[in-house]
Amino acid sequence: MRIAHLITAYKNPYQLERLLKATYHDNSDFYIHLDGNVDFGEYEFLENMNRVFFIKNRIKVVWGGYSFTQAIFNSITEILNTGINYSFINLMSSQDYPIKSISCLYEYLKEREGYSFVSYALPDKEIWWKETMTRITSYNFNDYKFKGRYLIQRIVNQLLPKRKFPLPVKLYGSSCATWWTLSTGCAQYLVDYMNSNKKLSNFMCYTWGPDEYLIPTLLMNSPHKDSIINDNLRYIDWSQGGARPKLLTLSDLSALKECGKFLARKFDPELDSEVLDHLDEFIHVNS
Repeated sequence: MRIAHLITAYKNPYQLERLLKATYHDNSDFYIHLDGNVDFGEYEFLENMNRVFFIKNRIKVVWGGYSFTQAIFNSITEILNTGINYSFINLMSSQDYPIKSISCLYEYLKEREGYSFVSYALPDKEIWWKETMTRITSYNFNDYKFKGRYLIQRIVNQLLPKRKFPLPVKLYGSSCATWWTLSTGCAQYLVDYMNSNKKLSNFMCYTWGPDEYLIPTLLMNSPHKDSIINDNLRYIDWSQGGARPKLLTLSDLSALKECGKFLARKFDPELDSEVLDHLDEFIHVNS
């Protein structure tokens, strides 16, 4: 079995280097989507690392825009086009870090080949959805760089009818749905579906934060739905509220050790690098 780790990055190349070293495994490869807004020269040294590849079709990502989801689909396509027989594609950001040994994750996935790990909730089951439906019903121009776009966005949303999701399906998603581990069968289904449904991709271009609901919605309404496990295998702390998860520090170490997950996010060494040192030691002792 082989795993393709897909990592999105936009800052701090040395934090990314540390993640690559921490998640190294003989049966895995790394594919880095470097935000198109970032100078590649700062990251070029990482090409010298074993089994590290950079996605060629880079996207200039805008936070909250469809551009991030498009970057993921582009990256999945490049990975699938390598012809390498991967069993899983595991999506991380450069601010993720393992909290168990990568060998443990590998063995866990090896016993569950054919399954995918995505977190989701139905619209009537989580308060997140009540605060999120405007992402679908309103126009959003985040990805478009023209003067006065937010004023025009406001006028458009006042004058035009509310938008409707262009598929007659149940919606699935959550604040933790962005990060996942997919079988390559599911990954292939996703890119094929988006490539053959231009109406859907055109709709998504004007939505906010589609990374938190598009992929689980497509998979849970697909022939693959019975292979989807509602668990993304990651520890993410949303206890502070707002649009971003808590940055994890040494004060979170006990929770990280006891949560039973394999990966966690988000970390920032400029805020606290000591927590990563302790995680390295914890993983070494328990490997």
